[in-house]
Amino acid sequence: MTWGVDRLSRYAATLRYGEEFYMPGFEETQEAMELTEKTRTFVLGRLRRDGLTPED
Repeated sequence: MTWGVDRLSRYAATLRYGEEFYMPGFEETQEAMELTEKTRTFVLGRLRRDGLTPED
């Protein structure tokens, strides 16, 4: 399954380490938030499946 989460790393690196100030647009921000939530849900589900109880 490909979600495009590789874009989250580029997004974070650009915001943190970009040489110029960068303000993402609404759509880009919304997409990053959706990918982040999908990733979080997936990881927490896998941890719970494996018997771990992560703190939410």
